Amino acid sequence: MGVLRFPNPGSDLNRFLQTFSIIYKELKGRTNFSHDDSRDAAIKHGLVSSSGAIGEEAVKRSTRVDRSLDPLYNQLKMYSELYRMLGWLKPGTKNTNFNFTELSQYVAESAVDVQFKIFEECLISIVFPNPLVENKSGNESRPFPIILKVAGALHKVLFRDEIIVGIYPLLSDRSSDTIDKIVKVLSKLRGDSKKLLMSKKQLSKSSGIEETTLENYTRFPLGLIKGLGWFEAVPVKDVFEKSVKGYVMQSKGEKKLNLLSSMVDVRNEDIKDFTIEIRGAFTLLSHYIFLERCGFDITAYQSVIKDLTIMSKPILEKCNIDDVRKIFYSPSQQGENEEIEMANEIEKNMMNEKTNP
Repeated sequence: MGVLRFPNPGSDLNRFLQTFSIIYKELKGRTNFSHDDSRDAAIKHGLVSSSGAIGEEAVKRSTRVDRSLDPLYNQLKMYSELYRMLGWLKPGTKNTNFNFTELSQYVAESAVDVQFKIFEECLISIVFPNPLVENKSGNESRPFPIILKVAGALHKVLFRDEIIVGIYPLLSDRSSDTIDKIVKVLSKLRGDSKKLLMSKKQLSKSSGIEETTLENYTRFPLGLIKGLGWFEAVPVKDVFEKSVKGYVMQSKGEKKLNLLSSMVDVRNEDIKDFTIEIRGAFTLLSHYIFLERCGFDITAYQSVIKDLTIMSKPILEKCNIDDVRKIFYSPSQQGENEEIEMANEIEKNMMNEKTNP
């Protein structure tokens, strides 16, 4: 059974963003940089430590002949996996080296409040499968929208173990009744904590993943939804036979949930059969819409967006999108290389036409 896996290099959102900004600052312009390059950038600014040491001493104490046992290597490996999920890094020429995506500059060089907005949009846009992350579990889903939707349907409260047994094993979320099915399963477990614990044990057995490891997979996501103010972690009574730590949806979470309900979820598989020109136009159009949701002013690009809307019409019609601002598609997280290259070519040609009519 496939189970979603989120590494946990630390659940402090500010540190997570700061670490990426430093890595970008130190390595921008580089290609095919490694985990060790990222480690050195973080070490230089005192962002990671090992065995009670910082700086070069930390590297010395961490380094192992078997790199899989190297604490700092593993920490930066976890960071890189999450940065790829978010669309900030892409694979290089090997599985162990990386390049920055175009979105990375917006993340690293924006003011903190804008960084948070970009991060929030990237978080809800995490999707499996995608070309940036190896999807060993085989799941096909958008985990964070599911968390919001399931919580919204369950009296705006969700529990850690419910995420583990109800959301992480989900093989596909593309059915219209996905949320109803998850809610039905979890509703039957509520009121009896022993049933929920037994369900977690069964998942552990069927997946071959230790219970503590399953719990660790939730640390980073739960830290993020709290850090963004979507949920508050509080003792919750009257759901199980005793008070249990739960995650109660806040107004920011409700606002994000309402936004999701008005958007049209598009996956790369939905557009793969169109010509590269149409896919490139849709990729560029989606990029502008994504940036607008992040708070960027795209007023100056309205004529370009109008032209791209016309060029993307076959995809918009197939996906029943009557307003481009309903597009829920992050090219940096889903786009194939050839689609992004075509989008860049289209943008370049359009800008040349604007400056040289």
